Amino acid sequence: MIGTGFGERLGADGQTVHAGDTPGVTPQFAQVVARAGLRGAVVPVHRPTDCPVFYLCGLDGSRVECLTAGVGSSLLWLATQGPSEKRKVKSSEIVTELGKKSGCVTLHWGGQLTQHSESALENLVDWADNAEFKIRFGTASGALAGFSGTGELEEVTGETPSLTPFLEPVYPELIPPSTKAVNGLLRAEQAVAMASVVCGYAVSDYDIRTAWTRQLEVMDCHYEGSEAVRIIRERMGDQAEVIHCADRIRQEAQSTIAERVSVGNGPPGTLPVVVFNSLGWNRSDVVEIAVSFLGEEEPADFTRYEMYKIVDARGETVPSQEISGRQTTSAQMQLRFAATGVPAHGYDTYYLVPKAPDAGQLMGIQEPGMMAPDFPEPSFVIEDVEDCVSEPYRGIRVARRFRNRFYDLDVDETTGEVGILDRKLGRSIAKGIALVGREEDLEGGINQYRYTGRKYELMVDRVDLEESGEIQATVLVAGRLASSRVEIRYRMYGEIDRIDVDVSLSWTDEKPVRIQVEFPIGEGKVHYGVPFGHNTLDNVIEGSGPFRDGDMDRETWDKQRECQGWISVDGKDGGMVLASDRRAFEFDKGLVRGDVLRSCPDPASYSYHKVWRRYPEKVTCRYSLRGYEGNFAEARAYQDGEALNQPLDTRCVYDADSPKPLPSSMSVVDLQGEGIVTTAFKNVENREGYIMRAYETIGNSSEAKLVTNVGLKHLSEVDLLEKGSVELDPDRILFAPFEIKTMWFDLDSDV
Repeated sequence: MIGTGFGERLGADGQTVHAGDTPGVTPQFAQVVARAGLRGAVVPVHRPTDCPVFYLCGLDGSRVECLTAGVGSSLLWLATQGPSEKRKVKSSEIVTELGKKSGCVTLHWGGQLTQHSESALENLVDWADNAEFKIRFGTASGALAGFSGTGELEEVTGETPSLTPFLEPVYPELIPPSTKAVNGLLRAEQAVAMASVVCGYAVSDYDIRTAWTRQLEVMDCHYEGSEAVRIIRERMGDQAEVIHCADRIRQEAQSTIAERVSVGNGPPGTLPVVVFNSLGWNRSDVVEIAVSFLGEEEPADFTRYEMYKIVDARGETVPSQEISGRQTTSAQMQLRFAATGVPAHGYDTYYLVPKAPDAGQLMGIQEPGMMAPDFPEPSFVIEDVEDCVSEPYRGIRVARRFRNRFYDLDVDETTGEVGILDRKLGRSIAKGIALVGREEDLEGGINQYRYTGRKYELMVDRVDLEESGEIQATVLVAGRLASSRVEIRYRMYGEIDRIDVDVSLSWTDEKPVRIQVEFPIGEGKVHYGVPFGHNTLDNVIEGSGPFRDGDMDRETWDKQRECQGWISVDGKDGGMVLASDRRAFEFDKGLVRGDVLRSCPDPASYSYHKVWRRYPEKVTCRYSLRGYEGNFAEARAYQDGEALNQPLDTRCVYDADSPKPLPSSMSVVDLQGEGIVTTAFKNVENREGYIMRAYETIGNSSEAKLVTNVGLKHLSEVDLLEKGSVELDPDRILFAPFEIKTMWFDLDSDV
């Protein structure tokens, strides 16, 4: 993000980060800059004062000097390049800005990862020589130094939300998958580090570093212009390769560990299923595993697996649910079960045990997973389905209520709207969840939301209980938005306190429509995830907001937020958390809207020739909802977003003969502390040891302890660039509120 390491390789010693054209500033930006060892930053934060320099303060109290980007680099570019008439118009706009700022205004040249050509620079110099006002050239570092001694600088804190609409729903084929790619790379690094500790496993740093570099290039891309289609197609291919590379690295590292885990004391044919947790706390969740059965002596003789069960390391039966199965020369089966208490940055092992019945109990069973007489009677996730009928229309069904041990899910079969009642709280946590579209008038352009007043609502075709088993049940709401197909699946669980919502949209309409999922979650204190912490709706930099031509209007800007992973709402009698793999949200009086798709004309359109953007065959997004008692901190709502985007992994082991030195369960490393979130656990580049990056997310001082399953050689704190070294006590690691810590340590590799 900052590029300091890249600058060092070029022999440059940059002291400022240039974020002048970014759409907004997160509340932890100042701390990131400070902990990277930089002096200051150029940021797009509007200040109503004449002094262009101020202190931007982080949530932890750190501060950095910032130079406001003024009116943006685009104005200076247009004033110095192109036809003379257009240059004159833009130069006059600079004169107007001079009048607003007592005769002095800062204009920056270039942008992130951008170096203009020599001819463009010559045009700039020529413009400066002939301008009607005085021009001074300098660097951001020089400007900061020049203003620092002129008096006491203003201190500002908070967030500046994006000044333009987030492009995630405009490019659903490219931007949303970046969340999967980034989390995939983090999981790959964590798996490699675990395998390195317990198995001495190694993977080339080049593979992971190259994947990260490609992903950063995908995320820093200009999507408009005549080459937009080609560039987007290339970036999609690059991102798909990054995701594939991350999956491959993670799976190979996890398989290396799984093959060394104890097979237990089960009967012949027992198959270990190792469940991996990439996050920094113990987790329970539903997992799926694909298993292939081979015969004991002949490949097609898999009769011993015609009856089976899943057990934990203590030998206790774990409920499971078969998803699919087929038999040819071998048997394949996919099943799911609930894994509980999987250790932080570690694994736990379950076992698929074949069960041979007594001769008197033999049954003519043809499919894997059929129940033997002595197996326990299965239970089901859905405890009850209640019909709601219309008496005036002779009792026809108009809605259904699906109940499990945690929630009531009410589905209106006319509108498709869904309400969720939390049974433990005894109240609703969402009333009228719906997919809706608002038509735009196209006059405002891509940087504005202007609506015609027409609204598209779901026309329901069917509501079905698509799946009902012992572990999971799925309720399908299918229909059309305009003329495009929609499928929304609500997943309920037997052992997990959560409802998942999966949205699939096949958009084919050539209409300018903003499509969102509406979550009516009521009034309350809103918190939401940001990089390295959380924020609240009211923590916005005072005086900031839209200030340039092309920025969105202030009323719309006030409602927009980019949320990383989760949103919580604390009410008087409990709260709820909404997790998602999307980041663009809108808040409006107890209503949270999540952007799915923004249908709009393609940049190739001109005059009367309107060309519409083409979208993937299916645009998808995922959400999960959970009610809780108390507040977001007590309920650890911040964990839900991480869990949704970094699910548990499973590996089935077929090799029973190689050495199995590893225990059935292990936490390789665990940073224990209230409100502490680890974002990275990885091998250090170019030296021995491991890096763990963590932050305090609630806003309280916290004391953490680093617990390892192997010997700890040393522990030091380094900066975000992994430089420097300050020794730490592993039993007493102090975190200030919202503080980010990067720790370097080494472990004994013998388990």
